[in-house]
Amino acid sequence: MPAKTIKAESGRKSWCVVNIIASVLTALIVGTCATPSIMVTEAQREGDYHFNRHDYREAALHYREMLEASSRLGIYRNLSMESDVRRKLADCCIMTGDYPEALRQVKEAMVLDSLDNNLLNMIEDHRHEGKIHIYTGAYLEGITSLEKALYLSEGMEQSLKDANRLAIADTYLALGQLFAVMGRLRESQDYSSHAMTIFRQTGDRRGEMECCLTLGSVFSDLGDIISSRNLVERSLALAGDLGLGTARHFQLLAVLSAAEGSYEDAIRNQEKAIQDAYRVGILGQKIWTTIGMGDIYSELGDVARAERYYLEAREMKDTARMTAGSLEASLDMRMGELLDASSYFAAERSLTGGAITSLRLAGMMILEGKADSAMIFATQAESSFLESGNRQGLANTKLLRGKILVDQGNGPEALRALDSALLAGGFPETVWQAHYHKGRMYEMTNRDDDALESYRKSVETIEGIRSNLTVDEFKSIFFDSKKDVYDRLIRLLLRRGDEEGAFQLSELSRARTFYEMISNRKISYGGSVPGDLVALEQEKRVEIQKLYKLIEGGTGEYADEMTRSAGYSRAIMNELEEAQQAYSEIIQRIKLTNPNHAELLAVRPAGLSEFRSRIDDNTAVLSYWIGESDITIWFITHSSVSVKTVEIARDRLLKLTEDTRKSIQAMAGEETSANLKELYRILIGPFENSLDNFSSLLVIPNGSLHFLPFQAFIDRQGKYLAESFNIIYAPSAGVFVVCNDKMVRSGSKLLGVALADVSVDNNVGLPGTEDELNRIVNLFPDNLSVTGKQGSETFIKENAASCNILHLATHGIHNYRRPLYSCLLFPPSEKDDGRLNVYEVFEMNINARLVTLSACETGLGNLSMGDEMTGLSRAFLYAGSSSVIVSLWPVADYPTALLMSNFYGYMKEYTLAEALTRAQRDVIKAFPQPVYWSPFILIGNGNLTAF
Repeated sequence: MPAKTIKAESGRKSWCVVNIIASVLTALIVGTCATPSIMVTEAQREGDYHFNRHDYREAALHYREMLEASSRLGIYRNLSMESDVRRKLADCCIMTGDYPEALRQVKEAMVLDSLDNNLLNMIEDHRHEGKIHIYTGAYLEGITSLEKALYLSEGMEQSLKDANRLAIADTYLALGQLFAVMGRLRESQDYSSHAMTIFRQTGDRRGEMECCLTLGSVFSDLGDIISSRNLVERSLALAGDLGLGTARHFQLLAVLSAAEGSYEDAIRNQEKAIQDAYRVGILGQKIWTTIGMGDIYSELGDVARAERYYLEAREMKDTARMTAGSLEASLDMRMGELLDASSYFAAERSLTGGAITSLRLAGMMILEGKADSAMIFATQAESSFLESGNRQGLANTKLLRGKILVDQGNGPEALRALDSALLAGGFPETVWQAHYHKGRMYEMTNRDDDALESYRKSVETIEGIRSNLTVDEFKSIFFDSKKDVYDRLIRLLLRRGDEEGAFQLSELSRARTFYEMISNRKISYGGSVPGDLVALEQEKRVEIQKLYKLIEGGTGEYADEMTRSAGYSRAIMNELEEAQQAYSEIIQRIKLTNPNHAELLAVRPAGLSEFRSRIDDNTAVLSYWIGESDITIWFITHSSVSVKTVEIARDRLLKLTEDTRKSIQAMAGEETSANLKELYRILIGPFENSLDNFSSLLVIPNGSLHFLPFQAFIDRQGKYLAESFNIIYAPSAGVFVVCNDKMVRSGSKLLGVALADVSVDNNVGLPGTEDELNRIVNLFPDNLSVTGKQGSETFIKENAASCNILHLATHGIHNYRRPLYSCLLFPPSEKDDGRLNVYEVFEMNINARLVTLSACETGLGNLSMGDEMTGLSRAFLYAGSSSVIVSLWPVADYPTALLMSNFYGYMKEYTLAEALTRAQRDVIKAFPQPVYWSPFILIGNGNLTAF
């Protein structure tokens, strides 16, 4: 909704005219009327002052004072001035979302103008009424009001008086805006263009600005992105020159960026839209810009975050008790109340709203397995989009029809629909899906060459969108819904004997974000972002630290009864959750506005030959790809590559993984052995006969396999895999190459920290860690080692950069909901909260051969379908370590102490991988259950030595 100045809404009377009228009134009115006349002038002036500063409630108070004073002027009342103020008061109500009161004020203005026989004002009244109907979503009533304004304006367009011509131009513009919202694009274009001609002839730049913006919206829906962007940028420049609001401009620019697949540009523009909406204080714009941000995240694939924005918008609307059918229906449509939304849009004859709702209903029918019903809704949507001329909507409808037809096996019709979707416009989201479904159809009809080409085009489009994303969370979210494209192409390549191409594609999909992060220069967020974001980040970090200290204090030995209460703890935890969410969003905004981050170049995944050149003759690689119904395994050595496929459903493999982890931790002997044997059969067995000549295995997991200890698998002879091989892990071949190629600094200086018997954050002390560290430091004459309260987070941050090996023996916590807050726990100090979070590790500068996290669950991370697992292990690799040892579940104190002390002892003679394997074999003898020795895994370059 336009944020207009009072000058624009005053019937185009100049301020000098208003002042002359007020002066004459003051001179003529005597006696008891003098005081009201002064109040009229002052109240209106004060109202204008506050309105133009976006203080609409205060402005409304002064306008009401003016009307009250004017009513006491008797025969000296200026009805035209009163009706003008009524419309201004209506504008105040519009800005605050009180549309019924706005309509009431306009009705009162109509009465006054009818009594005064003021034709221009009567036209303005009907136009104002029509625009309010647009805001409430009463589109048909809006058309009626605006047509009345046009009827009253008949014959005025050719008047030499600019005021008369501008009155009709404003009405044309309002109709153009209304028809644009309804999806009647050609009518909108005609009316808006007509208005534009008049505004330009009369030199009215505000009117030109509004016309450019409306036409920009029309061309956006017509699929002409270039023309739309040019118009919006022209409108934005005019708004800037005139000092008008820009929220609608940036929101439309965000829509255009999202249509082109440039989601980060869309978010940046939408952020500007929200900021300006709050600056000018227009409630409707605040709500719509919030919804717009939700739409961008929905398209990006972050459904949870999109829903949070929709809920926020609904809460703003409900709190203000705003009555607006279009807003309610739009929120209903986005939040799943599709039938209510459909009824509303049908009643108001909104082509766009009805078509989008039908399209969503079709999608819902597909999920419910009702293809025929889906096709009916899709046909309805297609008809509305055709009538409207909405090109992107039409493309999406053709795409949906094509998908349904492919599922039904109707190849020729599916091809026509999907080709039509591609011809309807080059919208990247539509393009990749259309090629994907064409590939499916070609596979069904045994046209493998055509399927291969279609899948490759789909992947090419996906990678094009993905390459525009610089924020790691966005890349991960975006890829989640697209794994099946890569899966189908991998399987097709394997069927055709292209093992290298299939492997390359699997590398392209897995751990992409992390690989790009560690392959590029380290990013510093300081100094190159807006100062307010830097300040916000620091303030929010301090707030989080204080909340953690409150939690620690509220549960400690000396806490008072109030702070130990369950209600207090819940309140603090809720506050902490909100602070962490806010912090994550600040970090995201910093990434979006940081030039260094935005300029990161896309990194080409490691090629197979490049990867094989880093593998020694004693190492075999097992790289996995989990498909929907099978798992593909590449067996790679320095000189050869082979591949096999094992049939197992993705869901069954996930359940087997979960059951195995649970049985290991529960020490359920027989169940554990059965599960570990089954995993060996599935994941190792296919290449069992090829392993005889190798002493080390490099495992590149996929999906749920990241959570499994391969060293605990039991072979056909009943031996653990660790008893036969050294096991190394890597998130991808590319990450392994980067870790392998890192320049290792000379020296063997150890930084060692042990929690000892100090309890932290409701976790008991670990007495065995002190003995563990004492044994280790004897092997490293050059060391910095502390225990207990001396081993603070600050101590680690200040000294880690100067050491070659880091050994951190403490508790670890994995935050499944917010992986950036997974952390290592240390005794808090005056300078820190004792929680070394993932996001803080990313900021550290480490140049170490090895970081050992002798703690609980430090190897876990949030696992998306795109393999973008964020956890402490990857954080330390990114910070500069060549290898990391982490744990997959909570570990026992004394068996861990034995494993670690033996591990460091073996490091004097063996590589990191062999030293860990030998230590695990030692622990097996004393503590044979896998829960004690198998959780620790080595990620990265296991061929390094410590001395």
